[in-house]
Amino acid sequence: MSELILVDKNIRGGYDARSATNTEYAEFDFEDASNENDDNNHHQPLLSNIDSSDEYDNDEESLIDNSEQKQYKLPSEGGTIFSSFLNMANSIIGAGIIGLPFAFKEAGFWTGIFLLIALTIIVDWTVRLLMYNGKLAGRSTYQDLMEFAFGRPGLIAISIFQFAFAFGGMCAYCVIIGDTIPHVVRSLFPKIHQVPVIWLFADRRLCISFFTLFVSYPLSLYRDISKLAKTSALALAAIIVIIVSVAIEGPGTSTEIRGSSDLMFNLMGDEVFQAIAVISFAFVCHHNSFLIFGSLKQPSLNRFAVVTHWSMGIAFFTCFALAVSGYLVFTDKTVGKQHIE
Repeated sequence: MSELILVDKNIRGGYDARSATNTEYAEFDFEDASNENDDNNHHQPLLSNIDSSDEYDNDEESLIDNSEQKQYKLPSEGGTIFSSFLNMANSIIGAGIIGLPFAFKEAGFWTGIFLLIALTIIVDWTVRLLMYNGKLAGRSTYQDLMEFAFGRPGLIAISIFQFAFAFGGMCAYCVIIGDTIPHVVRSLFPKIHQVPVIWLFADRRLCISFFTLFVSYPLSLYRDISKLAKTSALALAAIIVIIVSVAIEGPGTSTEIRGSSDLMFNLMGDEVFQAIAVISFAFVCHHNSFLIFGSLKQPSLNRFAVVTHWSMGIAFFTCFALAVSGYLVFTDKTVGKQHIE
């Protein structure tokens, strides 16, 4: 017979906790071990299937080793932040920047600078907002996001608009190729018409066909836009060459085609809204945002924000340099295709 007594040695206010405990808790009787020698009673530990402590420690160590060996592998495919930056910057800095001196002429010098800064900030915010909405909606493409927000009509509308914009842009690039490359080739090689095969670069139509079939089309077959990082870097280098050429050769142009120096630093022009349209077209990159975001090796909103900020910053300084260097030379005589001619 065993007796369990709870004892509290503390006495509070003259009250003996020991006596209260003895009266509150009764004695618990437990069966003694009189049946230990009973043949019909088989004693077996409750945890008989558990290994010894040493074996358990070994198993625990093996589990820890396995967990350490099992590492989550980061995605091995996709581009880096730098490659995504090149693609987005190239998406912004395209043929549209040729019209920026004309936009400054329409808006005025100081108003043009203000519009360029304001639209850069707006585009930076809207591109990141687009990705944020895609995350909230659980959609990974522009088309799916439009369908989620506006239903089937939204999907049809964005598909039509994106096709029209892309088709028009490709046609514009073909026109630019036909207006520039043959003239440059003929000026460098006056007798190119007499050279077999090479003469096609001096022909407008054949030149457009060649670069479309053997340059633009193969590059458009990539499913991962991160593969175009090197091509984007080459395109950005070409843009820098154009800007440097305009800045160096502009002041040396004939006075007959140069504009009035009195209008160089005017405050505001007469066609501000037309200038907004030209600058906005130069900064169009929303249609590529989801593609660039998905091409990141570790896509996240923070990493994409870094890509966006750097791309917008480089695009702003590039556009600013070309717009100012072109406008200050031609001022009121600036036209949209002045630099192409």
